[in-house]
Amino acid sequence: VKIKTSTGRISLSGTSAASINLETSTGDIRLYNVQNADSISLTVSTGDVNLHNVSCKTLTTVGDTGDVEMEGPL
Repeated sequence: VKIKTSTGRISLSGTSAASINLETSTGDIRLYNVQNADSISLTVSTGDVNLHNVSCKTLTTVGDTGDVEMEGPL
C-alpha cells in the first residue's frame, strides 16, 4: 500500500499488506488494526501519527512537528 498526499489526513484500518508507505505534508496519519508482515514507513511534515493495534517487523516514522502515539502490540 502506497499513499502520498500534500494536505489532509491519511487513515488506514483493518488492512494486511507486505509493506505500507504513507506520506503527507500537512495532516495526520492514523493506523488502526493493521497487520503487516514486513515494514511500515510513515512520513509527515506537520501533523500527528497515531498507531493502534498495529503489527509489523520494521516501523519508520519521519516528521518535523507533531506527536507520535502508539497503543497495543507493535
